[in-house]
Parts: sequence; structure tokens; C-alpha cells
Amino acid sequence: MKITFIGTASGLSVTDRAHASLYIEGGGSRILIDCGEGALRSLLMQNIDPNDISAIVISHTHPDHCAGIPTLMQYMHLTEREKPLNIYLPQGVSSAFRKYFDQLYLLNEKLTFDYRMNDYTEGLFWRGDNLSIEAVPNLHLEHYIEYVERYRISAASFSFIFVEGDNSIYYSADLKGMVDLKPPSRAELMIVECTHIGIEDALNLAADKRIKRVIFTHIPPEMDTTNRSFEGITAEFAYDGMEVIV
Repeated sequence: MKITFIGTASGLSVTDRAHASLYIEGGGSRILIDCGEGALRSLLMQNIDPNDISAIVISHTHPDHCAGIPTLMQYMHLTEREKPLNIYLPQGVSSAFRKYFDQLYLLNEKLTFDYRMNDYTEGLFWRGDNLSIEAVPNLHLEHYIEYVERYRISAASFSFIFVEGDNSIYYSADLKGMVDLKPPSRAELMIVECTHIGIEDALNLAADKRIKRVIFTHIPPEMDTTNRSFEGITAEFAYDGMEVIV
């Protein structure tokens, strides 16, 4: 698997980082995980053709993880994309997104390509030739529970496990706290946000799980991004354009 960090900022916009986005290449598939504001520009800066993306997967619907989708789709249309695009959203979200996209004139009958909204929930929900994606629920949006019924919205939020052959990568997306950090043991790589959890706590868990490598993303502007280590595990801090092969 090859991972390219497309956006590594926290929820607070900054000039040198786009918002949350990862580009996964594995098993002949190219998947965009999260698509925050600035993702399209960052893809182009990394010389990645957005029309190579076969699917977009959104971990949760905070704007810094999904607000870049409409502009990305507009680019695909203007560059005359033809192959279909699948968009995977947490269960209970797709109907609202469909109405929003219609209002933005991202209409299937007017675009040069077809797109489909897909709901997913806990467990294995995507499988390619030699790459699979498993969704692991987390409590990042738990504090919105009281608003779910009132506004008819979803509080679903997920982390992901990517598996290619014998290799596994864990991506936390956004969490409530350490209670949500649940990587598989001996994963080759743990990509973890560092806005809502502590660096040392995450490294401690990685050591317990015998995880080989940890990269932090979703980085607040005040964060000290100097590499540090704990029990032989080095904390690396992602930057837009960083590439990792596992």
C-alpha cells in the first residue's frame, strides 16, 4: 500500500496544510479517505490526477473532513471524467448529502460521470482486488447526541482498518479520546489524529500493541512536531504530500 497525506491540518484552517484527507493506493485501487477543504488543490500539487480516484470514503461529516467533495466533483466534471464515482458515507447521511449536491447542481444527468452515494456501517464495507476497508465506530460525535432527533442528523463517526495481503494500516480519523483508539495488534502503521488525544498516550498504546510505526496527523497549529520516541517507537508528524509505502 502507498499512502499520500493530502491534508494534515486540524479543524482550524492554516496556510500550509489542507484539511483532512488521505490517498490510498493498493490492490489496483485508488481511494480518497476524507476530503476536507483544500483537498483538490493539494491533490493537484502532488501531481495526483483526481480522475484516478475510484471511491471517496468519509469518516464523519464535520466540514474539515468532507467539505471538499463538491469542488472535487466539479473538477471531475470540467475535466470530462467518464468513469463512475462511489462516495461512501456513514449510515444515515447519504440522503441529506444527495439533496445538498442537487442544490449545488451536481446532478447525475448533467455531469459527465455518474456518482452514487453509499451508506456504510461497522465492519467490512469495501473490498477491491487485494484491498479491503473495515469501519470501526468511535464516539467523536457523541456530544451531539441530544441534537440527532431534533435536527434529524447522524452522529455516526468511524475509524478505518485497511488491509492488503498480510499488511494492515489503522487510521483513527477524529476521536473522542483514548477510549476510541483501537488499532489491531501488530499493524504495520498507525495513523492517528493528535487534536483529541495525547502523543505519549498513543505511543504507549502502540508499544502495547507492538505496532511498528506511528504517524500523527490532524495537527493543531500550536503542536510541537519534533520527532519523539517511546519504547523504541518514533512519533512522526505528517505533512501535506508526505508519502509512505507499507
